[in-house]
Amino acid sequence: MMRANRYLIVAALCLAAAAPAQAESLSELQGLISWTNDPCMSTYELAVFLAAHGYPAIPENGYVSLELEEGIYRLTPNGEKPGLAEIIAVH
Repeated sequence: MMRANRYLIVAALCLAAAAPAQAESLSELQGLISWTNDPCMSTYELAVFLAAHGYPAIPENGYVSLELEEGIYRLTPNGEKPGLAEIIAVH
C-alpha cells in the first residue's frame, strides 16, 4: 500500500512539473513578445510559441486569439516590425 502511494505521489509531481506555467498577465505577454522578432513567423508558429510559454493561445485565420485575466486579445505576427506580434484588445 505504501509503495502504491509513493508511485502516485511521484506521478503527480511529474505531471505538475510537466504542465506549463500559467502566464496570465498582459505585461508578461508584452515582455515575452518584445524580446525578439521573427519576420517569417506564421500565426500557427506564434500560437505554438505562446502555448509553450503557458498562454492559452488559439490560432485563427491570420491572428492568434488569447484570453487573459485582463480581457481577450488578438495577436497578429509583426513580420519585419520589432517584436513577434501586435496586440489588439478585443474585449
